[in-house]
Amino acid sequence: MPSSQANMTDYIRNLIIMMECLNEPWGIKDLSSRHVYMNKAAYLYTNTPMRFDIEGRLDDEFPASWAELSDDLKEHDRLTENSEKRVTVIETHYRNRKKTLTKYQSEKNPI
Repeated sequence: MPSSQANMTDYIRNLIIMMECLNEPWGIKDLSSRHVYMNKAAYLYTNTPMRFDIEGRLDDEFPASWAELSDDLKEHDRLTENSEKRVTVIETHYRNRKKTLTKYQSEKNPI
């Protein structure tokens, strides 16, 4: 493994360790918009069943109502990737196990 790839692997591993301790939702996707990691807060935020294995899954494969927005979410991923900086979007969904629609500001950061 080239040194730069090893450094990136260590960086992501350390990032995941940090995310495990956070109370706000965090996740990682690869450049194909496949999920790599979500912390517990992200599972709750997205109404994803805790036993659902997200690794390698696209948004449209999730057992959640927002899965129908997969094309929009991929577009947001590409905007983030191409801009090489944080991209913010306002979402309206049934989140955090709530029974009413709620507005949220979500941000994606390229790594």
